[in-house]
Amino acid sequence: MHIPEETSDQSSASEGAAVETALQGDPLRMRKRPYDLADLLSRITDDNLHPEQDTGDPQGNEQW
Repeated sequence: MHIPEETSDQSSASEGAAVETALQGDPLRMRKRPYDLADLLSRITDDNLHPEQDTGDPQGNEQW
């Protein structure tokens, strides 16, 4: 579905975002689909799991 740029600029939606639609009377209403943590975690595989990143020694009051 194409959404005019001025409309998308006023929302937090981005290209490829999952949305739910509902026809309520005349207007078509759209909202971002809420995330489902279990669904997101089920998509993690060995192929898309990133390795740990070394961020160096603690800085300031950081505790590791």
